[in-house]
Amino acid sequence: SNRGGGQTSDVTLKDVSIKSDKDAALKVEGDGNVRLELDGKNELKSGANHAGVEKNNSDSKGTLTIKDDTGEKGSLTATGGAQGAGIGGAKNNSGSNIEITGGTITATGGCNNNEAGNGGAAGIGGGFNGSGTDIKITGGNVTANGSRKPDGTSGCQGAGIGGGYGKGGTNISISGEDTVVNANGGKYGAGIGGGAMGAGENITISDGAHVTANGGAQGAGIGGGSGIGGNGSNITINGGKVNASGAYGGAGIGGGVNGIGSKVTVSGAAQVTATATGSGPDWSGVGTGATIGNGGSKTPDGPVDGKEIQADISHLTTGYIHHIIYNPDLDSDGKPDGILKEWWEFALPKPIPDGESLDLHVETLKGAPLFFNTRQQGSTLRVTTDNLSARLHGTRQALETLQEQGVEQIEFVTTLKTTTLSVADLLAEGGSWFALEHDGLGSRRLSAAQAESLKCWRH
Repeated sequence: SNRGGGQTSDVTLKDVSIKSDKDAALKVEGDGNVRLELDGKNELKSGANHAGVEKNNSDSKGTLTIKDDTGEKGSLTATGGAQGAGIGGAKNNSGSNIEITGGTITATGGCNNNEAGNGGAAGIGGGFNGSGTDIKITGGNVTANGSRKPDGTSGCQGAGIGGGYGKGGTNISISGEDTVVNANGGKYGAGIGGGAMGAGENITISDGAHVTANGGAQGAGIGGGSGIGGNGSNITINGGKVNASGAYGGAGIGGGVNGIGSKVTVSGAAQVTATATGSGPDWSGVGTGATIGNGGSKTPDGPVDGKEIQADISHLTTGYIHHIIYNPDLDSDGKPDGILKEWWEFALPKPIPDGESLDLHVETLKGAPLFFNTRQQGSTLRVTTDNLSARLHGTRQALETLQEQGVEQIEFVTTLKTTTLSVADLLAEGGSWFALEHDGLGSRRLSAAQAESLKCWRH
């Protein structure tokens, strides 16, 4: 504990194993900050109603930082007792201001096996009936499991990272190219976001982090838990590799069953796979969740599939979103039996001046104009014409304009041939014009002087 406001206490765990039948194995209290260094292999397991590493909003105001700065390959396995988070809140307590910067960490919420499903806590975040807020992961290899009963599937209803049963997860951020996070919701909980009936809001993944988020049955991968109020909103993925899977009616990214998904942004070089699975015959006739959007629902007229929403991809550069909806029927291995629907989204073309105003043309090898179109994706400008033979012909000024807009290479595509030109190389050659000719399967780069002479002849 740290009672001093504004002060920081440093604590090192080195090959520690603490298992308590009644209390918290480790508890953070007071107004100050605590930095927990992990050296060697450490295990903390708490008694009923307590978190493995307990940090309750009610009695801890500072920040808990878990780190591995000494290079001793520190690890921590933190397991909550019944209704306590792995790392965060005890029963009826929220967990907040938790930061992980390194180490190999497995945090598992505790489940009340004597209660029919409502004893759920988050892996990292809130205990039963507690929210998870202001959780930041900037390094390490982190696995966070929402509470589950011993059979692995039923009951308990906490998020992997975020809220315990009945509560939400907000202001959760994961960043860093060396950061790996696997978050698994308990039944009805989101992988990252809300526990059952809890919302997931203001969730950000950035800077190259690798994140896998699996919703428990009817929970979203990233977003809301199952039930009214299980909405997912303000979810931002800027770079990194993200796999988000909703289960049995939960959206991949967005709402759990009966929940709404909104304000999802995917940008930069993000590589996102968003997966939903149909509800199947064992899940009370709930419709299939969206890959990105709303969770499925059930009406008197039958199941209703979750509505897909359009993520904001206006600042997506070289990344993509891969959407997959799996068949709810299971194969002999208990896995979804095939794909029902699959589609991709790539970076949108950036607005560029048309060819004429750019002084960029496609013409026959004799100089007659040909129809063509241009599309910028990331740093590549793709110039396409549906002809066997054609010439790409443009000015140095056009190259300079394209370079200012982030174009590093021009890809010239005709019926049988594709050639890529470096904008920097073309500019380095000098001259006021450049030209590239395709003739069937052949291609020929013209010198700056030849390109200039074509211009004189053409005009």
